[in-house]
Amino acid sequence: MKNLSEKRTESRKSLTQSVSFELSTMESGGLSNIVKRGFGVDLSAGGMGMTTRYPLKGGEVVKLLFPVTEGEMLNLPVFTEVMWAVPSGAEYRAGLRFLK
Repeated sequence: MKNLSEKRTESRKSLTQSVSFELSTMESGGLSNIVKRGFGVDLSAGGMGMTTRYPLKGGEVVKLLFPVTEGEMLNLPVFTEVMWAVPSGAEYRAGLRFLK
């Protein structure tokens, strides 16, 4: 397997940010929205790395909800595509590409 850094086209900065995310899934024959939590681990102009306990899959569109200010319930929505996701211990590590 190629080193993940070899596939990156932009440099990444370390990130330590808790983030909520939302995605739609087909469950019990119907479409449902779910909200989960993750943790941002790195960030670039084109995307970010995240860990989560939820098993993301490549190709899924995920809406990240970044807190704008502390103490207020205001979030900045950012749409991303899951480029890859792999198990990492009890969690999953995922690479997300920002959608324009």
